[in-house]
Parts: sequence; structure tokens; C-alpha cells
Amino acid sequence: MWTPRSPCDYAIVSHPNPHPLRIAQPANTNLHRNPQPSNSAPAKIPPDCRRAHSPPNHRRKPMITIYHNPRCSKSRAACELIATTYNSANEATEIVEYLKHPLTAEQLKQLNAQLRCTVREMLRDSEPEYKELQLSNTALTDTQLYEALAKHPILLQRPIVVRNGRAIIGRPPENVATLFA
Repeated sequence: MWTPRSPCDYAIVSHPNPHPLRIAQPANTNLHRNPQPSNSAPAKIPPDCRRAHSPPNHRRKPMITIYHNPRCSKSRAACELIATTYNSANEATEIVEYLKHPLTAEQLKQLNAQLRCTVREMLRDSEPEYKELQLSNTALTDTQLYEALAKHPILLQRPIVVRNGRAIIGRPPENVATLFA
């Protein structure tokens, strides 16, 4: 039986509405131009897409996203620090195991904008893939580097913590304190 060893072994995602995807239907369905047939079930939204489908007029609670590798001691330490020290407001926390769920080149570009650093600073140059792909070549464009990161997620620095539109690489783990100051 599996038991969590640290706060990073599971994700905690909270929402003020216990059923955020339930949409109340009016009693008179004739008001809709394209009423849903009574025998069809409502469309299911995958759990990892729920944040994208929240109502536009509601303010979201602050959320912390951690791009995490559970095999990395620095990543585990950053998760532990956030859970025990910095997250005193008990903000919702989403842990993304980016090796299991790789980011697309576009997502990496957005993450890079939040990090406010160069693409090269997001790369782990100690990985064998870095040398195999010859990523030290300065002639490579940012687009090529994003594509390499998307295809080889092990190259991404870790952990990366995002909060309130800002991000930081948690190496050393104490770096995450700047997001909570």
C-alpha cells in the first residue's frame, strides 16, 4: 500500500465551491436555442483542465504551482519548505510532475516569461541529453531550445514555483521565499 512520505507526494487543490463544474440548469429548457437532449450526459472536463473552465467573473484564489521531480532532493526540499513554512495562508497548491506530464513549447515560453530569465537559464546543462543534443551551441534559437525542453523534460531546471504570476527556480530551495515576501 502506498503512503505519502512528504507533502510533495500528493497534490492539494482546493476550490471554494465543492462542485465547481456543476452548472445550474433553468427550469424551462426552452429558453435555450440549442437545448441539450435529456438522454445525454453533460460534457466531462478532465480534472487537469478544471482551472481553465472557471467562471470569468469570479476572482480565483491565489494558487501555487510547483513543477516538481519527486526524485530530486532540491525539489522535495522546496515542496517541504512551502508546505511547512511559506504557505501560511494555506493557498491552494498544484504539484505538476513535469516528467510524467511534459510541458509544451508554448507552456514553456509562458513559464519563461514568468521566470523573467533566458531560456538557457531554464536548462540543466549537467544532463547527458544536453550534451547529446549539443544545446551549448549558441547559434540555437530560443524556439529550438523550447522544442528541446518539450521533447526532453529532464532538461528543465527544478523545482520551478509559480505564484501570483511570478516564478522562480528553487535552487537552492530557499529561493522560493522571494515569492512569499
